[in-house]
Amino acid sequence: MLLEMDLGYFLNLLRNIEIGQSGRIIIFNDQGRELARFECGGLAVGDSLPEKLILRLNAGRSGQGEIHDPVSGTFFYSYLHVRDYPFIILISQDADDFFLHLNSIGPG
Repeated sequence: MLLEMDLGYFLNLLRNIEIGQSGRIIIFNDQGRELARFECGGLAVGDSLPEKLILRLNAGRSGQGEIHDPVSGTFFYSYLHVRDYPFIILISQDADDFFLHLNSIGPG
């Protein structure tokens, strides 16, 4: 399959989504191969997720969960297989960033 994408358009689209300091948006093909990753305000290249998570992505049309990785730490993720296209979109965020706002409010 040949994928042609205007990376400038893609980057501008993703910049408007608030994903925090550790947030990532990743596009996979339906075989679990990473095609593009947006993190730290820019596009990144290379595999970034544990293999056990990629296997989970292929198990259903959508889902969410928590992964504990000795290298990356704990993060939460949500994914969706794009209907009529061979893509999986995943959004993830480090657990500390995920709870940052809640922890800053304190007990109420």
